[in-house]
Amino acid sequence: VAPPGIEPLSPLLAVRAVLTAPNSGWQLRFGSSTSRRWNRSRGQSPERWGPWRMRLFNIFCLGFVVLITTTAMAQPPPPNLAFTAAQAEAGHIEFEQKCATCHMPDTDGQRLAPMLIGPQFLSEWGNRRVRDLFVRMRDGMPPIGVRPRGDGYANILAFLLRENGGQAGSDALDPLSYDRLTTRNEQLNVPTIPNP
Repeated sequence: VAPPGIEPLSPLLAVRAVLTAPNSGWQLRFGSSTSRRWNRSRGQSPERWGPWRMRLFNIFCLGFVVLITTTAMAQPPPPNLAFTAAQAEAGHIEFEQKCATCHMPDTDGQRLAPMLIGPQFLSEWGNRRVRDLFVRMRDGMPPIGVRPRGDGYANILAFLLRENGGQAGSDALDPLSYDRLTTRNEQLNVPTIPNP
C-alpha cells in the first residue's frame, strides 16, 4: 500500500526503481506497517540496507536472466529437412503441370491462389510444421483438375522446400513420418519450413 499522496508502483516500476536506486541506500517500502514493524524488530530497516544489498539483488537478477536464457537456448534445434535433389526435380515438373496454373502469375501478372515461393509463403508457413503443409496439399489441392499420384505430393513438397531455402540431402522426404499424433515434447523436434 502506497503512502498517502503517492501513487502505488506497478511491479515493473518497482523493479526499475530498485535497479536505479542510488548506492547510498534506498528506501522503497512495500507491504503493510506489520512488515515494516517485523523488519525493525530484526534491526533491518530499509535505511540500513546499504549498497551491498543492491549488489546482491542485481547479481540475483542477472543470474536469473542467465538461467532463463541458457535454458531457452538448450532446446534442440529441429532436425534437417530430408529430401533428395531428384525429388525436388520431379516435384518441379509436377508443380508446373498441376499447381502453377493457379499459384504462379499469368502473363498479366495475376494469379488465382497465393504464391508458394518467396516471402509471402514464408510469412504464412515459415514457422509451421512440414506435416501441416503436406496434409493441406494432400487433402485439398488442386481443388479442381487431376491430382498428383503416388509420390507426387511429396515431390511437390520437396520442390517447395528447395525453392524456399531448404538444402537437398541423401535421404528422401517422407512427409507421412510427420503425419501422426505427437506429444508436446516430440512436436519441438518436428521439422519446420526454413524461414530466412
